[in-house]
Amino acid sequence: MKSKKKTNKTCLIILIAFLALLSFGYYKSKSDNDKLNEFAITNGKIVEIYKIFQRGYFVKYGYNVSGKRYYETQKLTIKKELVSIGDVFEVKYSIQDKHVSELNFKKKINNE
Repeated sequence: MKSKKKTNKTCLIILIAFLALLSFGYYKSKSDNDKLNEFAITNGKIVEIYKIFQRGYFVKYGYNVSGKRYYETQKLTIKKELVSIGDVFEVKYSIQDKHVSELNFKKKINNE
């Protein structure tokens, strides 16, 4: 009987921790999206392309704002073959928090 109570208590703690992490993730995502309501545009360069098992391909990109370099990552939403390291795309970044940004794969900048 004692073992069953301990197992139930452990499951409850794990469930609470999971829900707390899930809530934090949702809050962070919502907060970042809200920050992008007031934004500016710059160019960002792809510096890395990598794959996360069962999640897909991601890119790391860098962009400059007021002489400072920022790096962010984003899930690749177009075919991997259409993106190479060194490619430049439009980046929308938050005026409030310059670390919050979104790379626009539909707006590739030609470096010619």
